[in-house]
Amino acid sequence: MLDHSADYISEAVALCSQLWAPFGQFAVLGNHDAFGTRKVVTKGLTQSGFHVLHNEHIVLTQGTDKLYIAGIDDPWVGKADIAQALLHIPEEACTILLAHEPDFADDFCKLPIDLQLSGHSHGGQVRFPIVGALYTPPHGNKYSSGLYQLPNSQLQVYTTRGIGVTRMPVRFNCRPELTVITLHS
Repeated sequence: MLDHSADYISEAVALCSQLWAPFGQFAVLGNHDAFGTRKVVTKGLTQSGFHVLHNEHIVLTQGTDKLYIAGIDDPWVGKADIAQALLHIPEEACTILLAHEPDFADDFCKLPIDLQLSGHSHGGQVRFPIVGALYTPPHGNKYSSGLYQLPNSQLQVYTTRGIGVTRMPVRFNCRPELTVITLHS
């Protein structure tokens, strides 16, 4: 499979460098980044001010409050290690997991994670009323767009539709989105 993820890295660096977040910017790699472009994409994200989380976590502190951000390598085509990413995070801590493919949430629902943020599905790109998405990629079907509460779990999953496309360069009834999430204690 030929992938062109790295073809636009200089443009992406220029755009992403304009972003700023007071506690930092964090990212994980996705399935297309694994096709020979991992180092290039990681370097571009780092140049843009992002900390790329590879099976690790960071802790954000404000006063006595702590928020843990864990990120795993792509569970589908990478070498995801959720145990390593969560290592030494207190069980009662508030933890957000960055995981590219949303449907792996079913594997993580018994772990001490409060919110999983994912992408991958592009919301289905082409959606019809009643029918829903015509196509979603593997591991992006069950939780393809929006917020989900997993049954019998504290875990919630939010899957963004993102701004890009895959396979078909078209969107229908599935607007691109940049999501702003406000957390409250």
